[in-house]
Amino acid sequence: MPKISKKLKNWQWFEVHLEVTNESKDAIANYLFELGSIGCEEKKDSLIAYFDEKSNPRIVLRELQLYIQALIEQGIELDARCATVEFTKHDDWQSAWKKAFIPLEIGDGFVIKPTWEEYQETSSSIVIDIDPGMAFGTGHHETTQLSLTLLRKYVTQHCSVLDVGTGTGILTIAARKLGAGRIVAVDNDPTAAETAVVNLKVNGIGLHEDVFLFAGEVDSIANISFDVIVANISSRVLLRLANTFRTLLADDAVLLVSGILEEEESDFLQSIKNHAFSVDKRIARGEWIAFVLKLQ
Repeated sequence: MPKISKKLKNWQWFEVHLEVTNESKDAIANYLFELGSIGCEEKKDSLIAYFDEKSNPRIVLRELQLYIQALIEQGIELDARCATVEFTKHDDWQSAWKKAFIPLEIGDGFVIKPTWEEYQETSSSIVIDIDPGMAFGTGHHETTQLSLTLLRKYVTQHCSVLDVGTGTGILTIAARKLGAGRIVAVDNDPTAAETAVVNLKVNGIGLHEDVFLFAGEVDSIANISFDVIVANISSRVLLRLANTFRTLLADDAVLLVSGILEEEESDFLQSIKNHAFSVDKRIARGEWIAFVLKLQ
């Protein structure tokens, strides 16, 4: 069994330390987020996933062990006992997280930087200040980077944008800085929505009639359409929301989706085709794929 260290009194966070291979790193990181991780630090041969007190460490380790065992059965070399848990207090966790989050140039002119770091801007750079708080989205994950690449290409001046699963608000901020007009951002996690509001303000974006952000479900939006919908969420959720996306797309609009693993691509494409979507563009980074979809 994976190891759980001696419990720290009054712990507020716990970390899962996990040895991985390049082949398995992306898949395991994605699964850790599905298990409730609020942040995942990637090292050369390991991952450190952060969980808050809402998660049960024994359940997390049990599910993680089952997932790793399934990967082993598929021929991926891993040790099912390679995970350990360490408990930390709030201040310790914040310190560790800040050390792991440094300014990141991701191409396409974007620079993601923490609010506490300095960065020398250039005339061609689009700098996004982020304090991740307890939400997902520092720009380090390939799915976020793919989404930013697509936004750079498809956001035009004054177009309307819907950001589904906004997390820390990175994609909403990027869309606004690219010239989007009306933007609606939604996340079903109230903590993420609160974090996004803070990050919008840090980047000089106030909530007003053109920028609206709320905690809830995207299918609660009605009688409104968008030129661009961006959704950086799991393939399972993307497919569940496919019919909702159809009702929210304007004529000649695009649906930018990210969060699909290579191994999921075939099934995803078949399912999305059944929802009357066609693929206009495919891009990839690591084991992750993003698509530009249009209504048939």
